[in-house]
Amino acid sequence: MTEIESNVSTSVPKRNSERRRRGRRRGKSAKQANDVEVADNSSSQEANSNSATKLKEKNETKSSKVSKLSLLAPVFEPGKPFKASEGNGESSAKPVTDQKLANKKTDRRRGKPKSGKDEAVKKLSSEKNDGSTEAHNPSKKETQKKQRNRRKINISKLDLGSKITYEIKTGQYECLICTDSVKHRHPVWYCNTCFHVFHLKCITKWCTNSLQNMNERNWRCPACQTQQEETDLKYRCWCGKYEKPEYVRGSMPHSCSEPCGKKRGPQCEHRCPLLCHPGPCPPCSSVIEQFCLCGSESRMTRCGAKSGLSSEFRCENVCGELLPCGKHTCERVCHSGTCGQCDKMVTVTCFCGNESKKIACKNARSPAVCETITDDGSVKSWKGSYSCGAICKRRYNCGVHECGKPCHPEKADLGPCPLSPENVTHCPCRKNELKNIITKPRTSCSDPIPTCNEKCEKTLKCGHKCQSKCHLGPCLSCTAVVKTSCRCGFNEFEVPCESIQQGHEVTCERLCPVLRNCGRHQCNKKCCPGYPKAQKRLAKRPKGPRLTRYLMTEEFEEEHICVHTCGKTLSCGLHKCEHMCHRGPCPRCLQASFDELSCTCGRTKLYPPIPCGAKPPVCNYQCTLQKACGHPAVKHACHPTTEPCPSCVFLMEKLCLCRKTLVKNQPCWKENVFCGKVCGKLLPCGVHTCKKTCHPEGKCESSCTSICGRKKTYCEHHCSKPCHGRSPCNEFERCTELIEVSCKCGLRKEKVPCATCFDDPEPKHEVSCDDKCAIPERNRKLAEALNIDPDRAVRHLGEYNSDVVEFYAENKEFCEGVEQTLRSFCLSVRPLYSFPPMKTAFRRFIHQLSAIYCLQSESMDPEPRRSVVVHNRGISKVPSIPLSTALVYASKYPNVLQKAEVIQTTATPESDAIHYNALILLNVRDGVDEVELQKRLSDLSYVSDYKWSFHAVEQSYIMRPLNSDTIRNLLSLLISMRPLINRRLVIPGLIECCELCEVDSQDRLLRVHNRRPNTKHVANLRLQKEAPLSVTNRFDALEI
Repeated sequence: MTEIESNVSTSVPKRNSERRRRGRRRGKSAKQANDVEVADNSSSQEANSNSATKLKEKNETKSSKVSKLSLLAPVFEPGKPFKASEGNGESSAKPVTDQKLANKKTDRRRGKPKSGKDEAVKKLSSEKNDGSTEAHNPSKKETQKKQRNRRKINISKLDLGSKITYEIKTGQYECLICTDSVKHRHPVWYCNTCFHVFHLKCITKWCTNSLQNMNERNWRCPACQTQQEETDLKYRCWCGKYEKPEYVRGSMPHSCSEPCGKKRGPQCEHRCPLLCHPGPCPPCSSVIEQFCLCGSESRMTRCGAKSGLSSEFRCENVCGELLPCGKHTCERVCHSGTCGQCDKMVTVTCFCGNESKKIACKNARSPAVCETITDDGSVKSWKGSYSCGAICKRRYNCGVHECGKPCHPEKADLGPCPLSPENVTHCPCRKNELKNIITKPRTSCSDPIPTCNEKCEKTLKCGHKCQSKCHLGPCLSCTAVVKTSCRCGFNEFEVPCESIQQGHEVTCERLCPVLRNCGRHQCNKKCCPGYPKAQKRLAKRPKGPRLTRYLMTEEFEEEHICVHTCGKTLSCGLHKCEHMCHRGPCPRCLQASFDELSCTCGRTKLYPPIPCGAKPPVCNYQCTLQKACGHPAVKHACHPTTEPCPSCVFLMEKLCLCRKTLVKNQPCWKENVFCGKVCGKLLPCGVHTCKKTCHPEGKCESSCTSICGRKKTYCEHHCSKPCHGRSPCNEFERCTELIEVSCKCGLRKEKVPCATCFDDPEPKHEVSCDDKCAIPERNRKLAEALNIDPDRAVRHLGEYNSDVVEFYAENKEFCEGVEQTLRSFCLSVRPLYSFPPMKTAFRRFIHQLSAIYCLQSESMDPEPRRSVVVHNRGISKVPSIPLSTALVYASKYPNVLQKAEVIQTTATPESDAIHYNALILLNVRDGVDEVELQKRLSDLSYVSDYKWSFHAVEQSYIMRPLNSDTIRNLLSLLISMRPLINRRLVIPGLIECCELCEVDSQDRLLRVHNRRPNTKHVANLRLQKEAPLSVTNRFDALEI
């Protein structure tokens, strides 16, 4: 024994012994795992002896591998230096521990390259032991080759069951639904048709969605699209015997480890002997006796080989069985099934014997014996098989009448004539005997048969009785009229029975209103025969939520199947549905493009096949399209050409539409620029000018719509006729303006037309006094007699102004409630009172009335929850007379009331408030012009009721009413509009704020209202008067 062999025998690696002990503990599970790893075909799984042999070979291979590694393993003894044998020499090295050897083996398992020293030791040991090792183990090379083959398994050469087993064991099998690997402990479900394996959770969700969303009766397998009827899916083993099989480490996952026991075909009586396995069972290998198709010979063959058509066993003998005709035998070579009918051609003769032909034996009927008498008196007989259709001309015994029937089986003697007196004893209707009808009896068959005078009443084919008189020959057609339903069963008609017997169908003109199976088109057939069937079908329909699902599977009658083409636009938006008209959504478009689909810049692509209607891919790169204006573009993502690029926001100077003003800081994208100035061009009338703001050339008012407005010659009124140019007004027509005329005492007043004209320049207007006019005079005299001042309360009328009294006259109920509230509030100790939210006009009345009561009021909260809060500062006073009394005195003494003026809610000097005649929109955002501002404010009642001009001042716009002279309470209007405009424009960020301002006749800014401080109190209007207009920024002149 050499030194190397002694080293091998003395130092056995621990790993080898551990693997053997582990292999013994595994038992049956290790054998199954080894069978799957080495399997090359499915038939090797049937023999347990083969698997045991392979397990033995594997253990021997492992032992040889360990022996090979042992040859290279150095001898190490504790406490002694390391020694490694390399040929005859010895080399010393540092001591190596067991941990380093284990690390070295681990590195080799991970594929790390071996060191040069290891390669040298392996080479030297192999050269020295070439003879001894090969002699000791001559199958070493074969064992190594088998090991390499076992490690490299070609999956493509495995059958379906072995492939599924290998991939599940190695964790390579993926679920087609979630594309995740199928683990050993995951509940699974497999299709019995294609044997694909899915996660039980995934396939259950797939089944539920198919039944609910797709409205189908059955669901389909995701792999093979086979319809599945099972809806209660459960986790079973491969053979289906047990539910929820327990996984045993080392055994086949999802297996019960028992024989499969499945049937392998309808002709196989043997069960599958393999252990529970995935995929189809292999063909049966049992040997059975197989008979030929005719059953005359037999042979021994495998049971699994007889299932195919190509494996049928046929002998070469002729069948020879007697055919159903009973005359001929089967001449076919060994065949399956019955022999069938006889196809042999035979010659047959007709019943009259005049014709003969050849037909198949299976079509020949049983022959009948026919006889006839020849001229020499002998009887001739033959066998007839069919009727040739010729009329029989043989005569009866009378020798006068012929048979007249078509070709029929004949006898030698036809018998007596059917018209002989012995056979005819009654009239044709069979009601009376001939002896009772005629006096002279019939003597021969040639004598006529008499008829009676009664009705025939023979039963016709339709079931009615013949209504004709007794007659010879066949009865005429039925003349009865019957009541029958039409084809749709909706109407009834009376028609002759003859037409029904002839096959005529009774129809009506009613159109069928039933919807066809598509649910879109009506039947609209006249007298539809499917209408009764549709009524029965509609009566079976369920109600409620089950109706939608029932309609998808409802069976329609043949008459109500829609044959139109669907024609709906598919989801792609390009093609139409070409299927027959149907319910529910159309299928997806099957058209596809095989060209690449790229974005606008071409840097992002979708590769074919591209579904029809697919949109270009979303590109994350920046857009590369060039602007037509040449300005730098705003950075934005790539987009389709159908979508425009963002508007160019480069600021530049542009001419307005009227070509009068060069407006600065206008965005490039803006085409129409407005300067806000009134056009002022003379209209065709030659009197008035165009009042439209900045507009394109030639877009002035086409015709003058103003009132003439010229002052009349004979009165102070103006012409109210439409503009008539420079032609003079018609002074011959009387003036229709109303004027107020009073009676002599001045108490009674009436409005009458002015009525001045060229012919009557000073018409008389008289109003006569009535009984009410005498009352004041009587009261005056009575007061003088009693020393009473009758007008003592008139002096208190001046506490109210005209607006308050007029508003009270129109809204008495509301105003009386407010007046009563303010009176109670003045007498109480409460510091403030809050009114509920209300409209602007009602809030204005409360402000004015609070000023009369010396109360301070302010508006709170934005619209539509804006309300008024009244503060009592301790200086309140109650007017001497109520509003109801003031209204009565105001009608008598209108000149006593104060003039209408704005009641300020704060202590604002009157000299500062009366000059505001416009609004200014401060710090307008770039890109916002007067058109957008007008659009934002167009739905406000104040803006729509009056005409406004917008004039640009630096970064602001001045908003001024054009007809400010005719607006009553202009300042009150501007104060009411300011919060409304702030809510519309400040909240979206279009402007900074809106304030009151004063402008001159040329729209030059004179002063601006001071900005409101950050406090709950209203800011006082404190402005620096007469601010110089030459300053660079007019807003710097404000006193903040």
